[in-house]
Order: sequence, then C-alpha cells, then structure tokens
Amino acid sequence: MYPKFNTTPLPLTLFHLSCSLQKMTKYPKYFLQTKEWGQFWLEANPSDHRFFSIKIDQESEVWIYEYPWQLGAKFWYIPRLDLGQNYQENLLKIIDEAKKSNIIFIKTDFDDNWLVAQNLQNNPELINFLENQKLEVKFNLSQKKLQFNQTPVLDLGDILENSETFTQVEFEKPSTEKLSKFYQSTQTFWANTNQNVRRYTKKSLTQGWQISTVKNDQTFQAFLKIYNQTKDRQNFAIQTTKYLKDLFNQQNSRLIILYNSQNQPQSVWFGLTSEQTLTYLYGGNTEESFKNHGQYLLHLVAVAMGATEKLRFYDLGGYDSHSGYGKFKENYRGTIRNFLGPVDFVLNSPKYSLINLLIKFIKIFRR
Repeated sequence: MYPKFNTTPLPLTLFHLSCSLQKMTKYPKYFLQTKEWGQFWLEANPSDHRFFSIKIDQESEVWIYEYPWQLGAKFWYIPRLDLGQNYQENLLKIIDEAKKSNIIFIKTDFDDNWLVAQNLQNNPELINFLENQKLEVKFNLSQKKLQFNQTPVLDLGDILENSETFTQVEFEKPSTEKLSKFYQSTQTFWANTNQNVRRYTKKSLTQGWQISTVKNDQTFQAFLKIYNQTKDRQNFAIQTTKYLKDLFNQQNSRLIILYNSQNQPQSVWFGLTSEQTLTYLYGGNTEESFKNHGQYLLHLVAVAMGATEKLRFYDLGGYDSHSGYGKFKENYRGTIRNFLGPVDFVLNSPKYSLINLLIKFIKIFRR
C-alpha cells in the first residue's frame, strides 16, 4: 500500500530555532502533505469529510482536507502549504477553487522551506506578504491550531554514513548489547545532544529493559495501556482506540515498547515513516520508566530504527517553545522546524464572523 521511499539526501536550506536564515538541509514534504496520510485520514473520518489535491505549477500539487463546520458550512485545511515560485498565481488557483466549492474559509500553516525562500521569519511578515498579493481576501492570524507549528528534527546523515546498523530480524527485539555498540559507534551524533541525554542514555542501557518493535495485537494493547495511563495522569486528550488501531495497522506505522523484568510494559513509542523521515507521534511512560530512564532508551531505539531503515531525519514530533510543551525534546538539540500561521483566508466574511460569534456564545453558555 505504501511506496518505497527514495532515501537519497536532499541539499539546500532551512529554518533554525532562532528563526535566522542559514545554510541547512531542505526537508522532504511533511507527512501531512502526502496522499498516503490523507487517505488514512479520510477513512478515519465520517463521509462529510473530503481529501483531494489541487495541481499547482507543472509538477506540484497541494493536498487539501475539507471539514464540515457549523450551520452547514465547510472549511478547508491545508497543512504545511508550499506555494512554489509562482506563489501569487498558485494562491489565486487555490482561492478560486475554494470559492467554487462554497468554502467559508481556508485555514493553513506554511512549509518552512518555502518560508525561507521568501525570507519570511515571523507571522506579521507573513500576513503583510499575503496582503500585498492584493487578492481581495481577508487574512486572519488564527488562534485555533489543528497541528503543532513547531517540531524538533534530528539529522541522522552522519549515522547513515558511519555506523553499523541492524538487520530486520535483529531489530524486532534489539538487545541492549547491540544498542550499546550502536551508541558507541555514533558518538559524533550524540555529542550534539546535551550532557543529560548522553548520561541517561548510557544509564538506560544498564537497567535490564527488554525491547520490542514487533507489531501485533498484544503489543498494540500494551501501547494502549501505557498511553491511556499517561493521558489520565497528565490530563490530555487522545484519539479514539479505533483511530489508533487503524493507524497502527498501516504499513508505515512503527512501534517501540520497553518491558521490565516481569515482562510488563512500562514505556511506549508510536510513530510512522514517510519520505526520508521517521516521525514520533504518541508515547507514554510509567513512574518505573522515568526512574530507569526509559524515555531516553526509547529515543535511542528510534534513532537506531531510522538509521536501520536508511531514513535521514528523525522528527521528534509536536513541540511549542512558548508553552513549554515537549521541553524534554530540546535536550536533543535538533533543528526546530517552524511552520508559520495558522492563517485563515476568509472567503465569506459575514458567515465567518457570524459562526465564530455563535461558537463563542456556545462556549460561554457551556461554562
């Protein structure tokens, strides 16, 4: 169902945490802008959702998610939008298609590679840039996010060139002995992380953890158990069990579980692969895992997984430098990808304002 991805490194430039422009590597398309993810999303949602693409430039397309809204209205979400070189023409194409479909507004956040090419470093600059296109559309910086707008990414390029990796069979239940050798052979990579990461990664290898990357019903139930416990303890919302199981069943999903000496799961990691990239989506730990540095071992296994599958990048997943969410991930000192926005392209201003006012009143009433 999923294609084999080209793992040849791509050259060019990218955003850093400071938002300064510097020579870096251009990342492949984010997984939200892939047909494979969109088809999964479509199957996981009711029939009043749509997923489709609009062709821009000669060989590029933009994947669009259509959602139902209040009062029978609809809106589009375009994640990680790359408008290409002919950005004004392509922006007009998207807006015209949305108007034909009676879309009230388009919500989008922007691909960081494209932002660098346009020298756009913050949201005020982005809004000013869009307004200067003079397309008779109102551009509102939105507080309602559908995705995190930052993610730390580790470049595994040096590991791919210089380390010994695992066979597929070895990696189903990787031994701590083999992982220790992998860790020692990749010190150039780990030298970029902070002292705590290096110290606790080494300690995690001596705690007697049993590791599994096998995908079956038993390991899914183990993941679900620890993930739900973590959700209850930290009080955050998660997807339904059916959604997670359907995603688990996708060919490009990946799982890592740490078991203690009593063969009880204590630490879990759930992610997926896309072009040149391994992305961390969901995870959880018990107190026993925290005491024995399980979270550090999970990321060591994930780095080894990425290297074994010849994937250039390890995306550590959702992060927010303003709220402190995902602060632990800062210790790995990856490049922070910044996706500016979200911006609402308002196509029907009266209805957009009316529905947002209605939503506001409903929230006040419920309180």
